[in-house]
Amino acid sequence: MKALTVRQPWAWALVHGRQTSEWRSWPTRHRGNLLIHAGLGTDQDGSKLYPEAFDSMIHGAIIGAVHVVDCLKLGERDYEWVLENPEAFDAPQPCKGRLGIWNYTPS
Repeated sequence: MKALTVRQPWAWALVHGRQTSEWRSWPTRHRGNLLIHAGLGTDQDGSKLYPEAFDSMIHGAIIGAVHVVDCLKLGERDYEWVLENPEAFDAPQPCKGRLGIWNYTPS
C-alpha cells in the first residue's frame, strides 16, 4: 500500500481529521488510500497547535490512513492534496519512512 512520511504534529492532525489537506511542493497523481507515517522529526512550531496530544504523539511508525481525492495547484510550486476519511490506527506499525510516496509492505 502507498504511504507518505509526515513530521509530527502534522501526521497526528491528518489521521485525526484536524487537517484535511497536505501541502507539498510537488503534485501527486495518486488517488485513494494513503497510509500516514509519522517521521522521526518534529515541527516545533506546529507543536503549539495541539498541546493536548503532543506528548503522546508517536514517531517512526505508520499511525493511520487518509483518502486522497484531489490535488490542486495553488501556485508555481505549491500543491494542496485534498484528503478525506481520516483514520487513526489503534496499533501503529513501526517502520522507517522515506521521501515521496512509497510502498509500505508489512513485515
